Amino acid sequence: MAILESVMSVQKLKNLFPLSQNLKQSILEHRRNVENILKRENDRRLVIVGPCSIHNVSEAMDYARKLKKIKDRYSDTVMVIMRVYLEKPRTLDGWKGFLNDPDLDGTFNVNKGLTLGRKLLVDINKMGVPCATEFLDPLLADYFSDLITWGCIGARTTESQIHKQMVSGLRLPVGFKNTTSGDVTTAILSTLAVQKSFTFVKVMDNGKRSLVQTEGNPNTFLVLRGSTNSPNYTEKDIRGVEKQLADLNTKIGIIIDCSHGNSGKDFRKQPSVCKYVADKLINAEFGNFKGVMIESNIIEGCQNTNKPLKYGISVTDSCVNLETTEKMIETLSKAVAAGYKSAVQALRISPK
Repeated sequence: MAILESVMSVQKLKNLFPLSQNLKQSILEHRRNVENILKRENDRRLVIVGPCSIHNVSEAMDYARKLKKIKDRYSDTVMVIMRVYLEKPRTLDGWKGFLNDPDLDGTFNVNKGLTLGRKLLVDINKMGVPCATEFLDPLLADYFSDLITWGCIGARTTESQIHKQMVSGLRLPVGFKNTTSGDVTTAILSTLAVQKSFTFVKVMDNGKRSLVQTEGNPNTFLVLRGSTNSPNYTEKDIRGVEKQLADLNTKIGIIIDCSHGNSGKDFRKQPSVCKYVADKLINAEFGNFKGVMIESNIIEGCQNTNKPLKYGISVTDSCVNLETTEKMIETLSKAVAAGYKSAVQALRISPK
């Protein structure tokens, strides 16, 4: 093992890009809104939307500005949160994300990735756009977790002990995806496990190791992303999951990932998944359903990193474009609004 360079401490990076009191309060308010939606204290639905991965700061900012307009347009019915995914899991090999290799050339300038990544999250939050991410490397989480409204543990790490320890200490809503093989039970058990206290050795912001004890994270949920063989967003699938939840005497929220296994890895099928969800799942029968995840970018499709890069196109999974994104959000918004109307009518005609 060769030591390549020293990595700055969490405290040093936070000192470079501190959060103002107003920004801290804004992020806390975003988190409370998510928590209220998950707890059924707010009837809106969540839309976690954005690039599969961030590879260019200026493009990410451009996307955020465009998404802000869409977010504000539908804010009465849905809460839009931008995917700002700075790390990428790899089954075999490939680019591991902006934090690890910001120049996409195998130079692994991690200090640059951490610096630009945190600044990007600060700038997007300053726009009033809440941020979502996948926590992949627990050693990197503290560099930016204070800027995240909605977190996720991916399909490849949903059973990991060190990830469960980390999540139990995070003060924000975090979801667990079902495994790539389609195992939902593991993800459900992980959401319940992290609600309890964990004791473990942690690297603190100053770089020193300490034995810590977490309080547990009560704001966890499930993300259904399909599997390598089949989707899991249908009414039958949701009923099966809700039965498991009932058997465990829990009511954790469910987010449907419109991409990955649920789209058969065909980005063009994301709108049909979203429409199905809007038509079938936004009603009283499926009370645990809380929203969707969409992989979206300025321009649709994807591109290879070994060629000159085109503006606004994903370098990892293929994404729908912004026009399609807004249509998907509008579809979901209309379904939520229709649900509001039905609920009001039911109250008006109910016997006194």
